[in-house]
Amino acid sequence: MRPFYVTNGVENVSNCVNLQNATMSTLTVSTIKREFVYGNQVFPDPNSALSVDQVRDVLAAAFPEIATAALTGPEVTDTAMRYTFSRAIGSKG
Repeated sequence: MRPFYVTNGVENVSNCVNLQNATMSTLTVSTIKREFVYGNQVFPDPNSALSVDQVRDVLAAAFPEIATAALTGPEVTDTAMRYTFSRAIGSKG
């Protein structure tokens, strides 16, 4: 299932409770793109059919540290669902 959001008039409706309480006028359902962030680099979704873990594998080919990075998200922005990879902090040895 592709990520989506529902707009009721001007307001974004982010959950079913808000949707149930909203005045039912015109609802518009739109797909929302995903984006992936590592450090200060933003990567577009390589394929919307891939799971987040599969996207991690794709990005890890170019950035091996992503394979062990912590993943947070999604954070919904005005334009995308943002997933953030954070470098795992630890000591070697």
